[in-house]
Amino acid sequence: MTDNDFPAGPLTESERRVLRRIIRDDDRMRWLWPFLRQWGGWMIAVGGVIWGAYEFVLKHIMLKP
Repeated sequence: MTDNDFPAGPLTESERRVLRRIIRDDDRMRWLWPFLRQWGGWMIAVGGVIWGAYEFVLKHIMLKP
């Protein structure tokens, strides 16, 4: 796409609304991804600890006949 493909002149009100929506959505995603990475990591870690503790109890503490 070249500069000649765009109309010249100021943006219309609907174009401004679309740009504001794009900027707002981008700001929300910039906040969401770090939040999801942090909480996702914690959830995986907690799940791993629970699973590891369960396996340890089954293999070492509970007596199997």
